[in-house]
Amino acid sequence: GVWWGRWRDGSGPSCWPLMATLLAFRILSNIRVLSISLTKTRASLLMHCDAAKLEDRQVMERAIALLVQGWNNDHAWAESPVETTALDALAIDRQKLAGGDIEASRRFLLHALYRPLDQIVTPPLSIDESRRLKPRLLRDMITPHLEAQARQRQLAQNIRLLRPFADDTSRRVAGQYEAAPYPRWQSLHRSPPGSLKRALARHFPVDKLAFMDRPFDVLIAGCGTGQQALQSAIAYGPQAQLVGLDLSAASLGYASDMAKVHAVGNVSFVQGDILDSGLPDRAFDVIECVGVLHHMADWRAGWTALLHKLKPGGLMYIGLYSATSRSNLRELRTEPTYPGPGCSDAAARDYRRQLMMREDGTPGSELKVSRDFYALHAFRDLVLHESEAHVTLEEIAAFLGHNGLAFRGFTIEPQVAAEFAQAFPQSSLPGSLTEWAQFERSRPRTFDGMYCFWSGQS
Repeated sequence: GVWWGRWRDGSGPSCWPLMATLLAFRILSNIRVLSISLTKTRASLLMHCDAAKLEDRQVMERAIALLVQGWNNDHAWAESPVETTALDALAIDRQKLAGGDIEASRRFLLHALYRPLDQIVTPPLSIDESRRLKPRLLRDMITPHLEAQARQRQLAQNIRLLRPFADDTSRRVAGQYEAAPYPRWQSLHRSPPGSLKRALARHFPVDKLAFMDRPFDVLIAGCGTGQQALQSAIAYGPQAQLVGLDLSAASLGYASDMAKVHAVGNVSFVQGDILDSGLPDRAFDVIECVGVLHHMADWRAGWTALLHKLKPGGLMYIGLYSATSRSNLRELRTEPTYPGPGCSDAAARDYRRQLMMREDGTPGSELKVSRDFYALHAFRDLVLHESEAHVTLEEIAAFLGHNGLAFRGFTIEPQVAAEFAQAFPQSSLPGSLTEWAQFERSRPRTFDGMYCFWSGQS
C-alpha cells in the first residue's frame, strides 16, 4: 500500500529494509503489488534507467531487489511487447562486461530482471566473469547465485541413478522437473526432533509407533527438491535414516545442496522411478509419498509398488489430488487458449497473466489463492503438468480395502476437524472415508491442496 509506494518513488527510505527483505526471501503473492507496482517498476528501469542512474546506490538496490525476486519466482511476471522489443535491442558487449564497463553491466542487469542468467549471453556468464562485474552490489549478488547453481549441477551429476526409466510417463515427468525443479524453496520449518512421533499418536496406537524408539528407515518417494524430506528428517529425529527418491537429478541436486546448507545429515538421495524394481533394496518402516502418485500413468500401480517396499506393520503417508477439488483444472485443459504442458516460458507467463486478470467466479480465477500461482516453475506444476490424475475418496477406500490397509486420518486444519465433528456428531476422528466423501460433497473446497492422509495395515 502506502509504504510500497513510498519505497518505489524513493520518498520513504525507512520502508526499504522491509521491502528488500520481502523481495529477497519471499515469493510475493499479492495481486495488486505483483501486477501493478512490481512490474511497472521493472518496466520503468528497462525504459528509463541509464548507466548514470545505476550509480545511484538506492536505484541499484531497488534493481537488485527486483532481480532476486525474479529468481525467487522464476521470472513469472509477463512482459509487454514493448518491453520485449526494448530488451531485444539491448545488445551486450561481453568483453566490456568482463572489463567492468558500467553500460554493459546495466544492460546485463536489465536482461537479468527478465531472463535467467544462463539465457542472457552465449555461452552463459562464467563465475570468473561475474567476479569482474561492476558495480560491486551487482557482482556480490550475481556471483553467489552462479556459484550455487554450479554447486547444485555438480551435486546432481553425483546422484546415483538406479536405472534408466522404462515408463514413458515417467520420462516426460522427469523432463518437466529437470527443466523446472519444484519447489525452489527458501526456508525450512524445523520441528523438534521426535515431534513427528508425538503427532502420529493422534493417528496410531502407541504400540504401533514403538519402532521409532530404535533406528528405523523412512522412504520419501518423489521427494522433489527435498523440503519435505529435510523437514521429516528433522521431525523424526536422529533415529531415522531417510532416503529421498525422485525422477529428477536437477531436483535432487537442489535437495542435496539444501541438506548441506541446513546441516541435515540423516537423509540421502537417489534418482529412480517408483515403478522400478530397482528401488532401494531394503524395506521401510515409513513411506511418505505426497503429490506424486497422481502424476503417474497409473496411481494404483505406483502405490502398489511402494507397498512392496513397506515393512510389515509399517506406516504410509499419501497425498493425492481430489477429483472434486481439481474439477476446475479439468475445465481449463479444454479451453482453446490452454497452452499445454511443455509450452514455452513466454506462453506460460502469458497464460498465467490471462488467469490473473479473470473476473472472480470465472474458470481459473480461483487459482490466484494458491501459492503455486506466483512462481513459474510452480505454476507449471499447478496448471501445466505433463501428467495429472484426479482421485475420489471412493477410489481411495477401495484401494485401501483391497490391500488390507486402514485409513488412519487426514492432515487437516482444526477448523475442518471441528466442522466434520459437527456434521457427524455420532462419529469420531478419523471418521470413515464414506463420511468424508459426504462432507466433501457439501464443502467441495475442503481438499484444495490434496488428500493427505495416514494409513497402515488393518
